[in-house]
Amino acid sequence: MSIREAGSLDDAFEAFFEAHCLSTVRLAFLLVGRREVAEELAQDALAVVHRRWAELDNPGGFLRTTLVNMARSHQRRAILERRVLGTIVPPPPLDDDDRAVWDEVRALRPRDREVIVLRFHEDLSLEQIASVLDLPVNTVKTRQRRALERLRRRMS
Repeated sequence: MSIREAGSLDDAFEAFFEAHCLSTVRLAFLLVGRREVAEELAQDALAVVHRRWAELDNPGGFLRTTLVNMARSHQRRAILERRVLGTIVPPPPLDDDDRAVWDEVRALRPRDREVIVLRFHEDLSLEQIASVLDLPVNTVKTRQRRALERLRRRMS
């Protein structure tokens, strides 16, 4: 690869980074509920994309999948940490208007929360969510239906 080609790859990634950085942090926050963790996960996911930039056909999809997997790993570690250390994770800092909704979304099981966030925040189709989460479409439909039923019940 010539220096000129390498420069165009760096320019392309820089444009990608600028276009996706904030939305990646937002998605991470919705998945894990803590701003500082979301920023770290987003940075780590973008670094993975950068390392594999030249071989990616769909960097946006790869970024989303990488971020969801990293959020899952973080959640598993947090659960283990709470069991072992008995620590309690403080609620995220939110406006009062958003707090009630976020508390209910946060109360969902992590796998259900992933489906809800990807569907309604990222506006992905059920097929796209299935691809990101590596699940059958029917499983995604079931998780979405159950999570929405739970949210409706708890918020009414």
